[in-house]
Amino acid sequence: MYVVADACGSRDPWQKDTGLARLRQEGVRVVSTEMVLFEWLERAGTERFRSLLGMIK
Repeated sequence: MYVVADACGSRDPWQKDTGLARLRQEGVRVVSTEMVLFEWLERAGTERFRSLLGMIK
């Protein structure tokens, strides 16, 4: 199971951090949006890769 950390939020940063820590303790893998996008693309050097670079800078 995965959770995208930068797609999660809370009014209080401590609450977010505590929630992500608890998820990790339960075996959830915490990843970032960028990690997911690059994994989905599977390889660099393609037109799709270059088009996404502008969106994630």
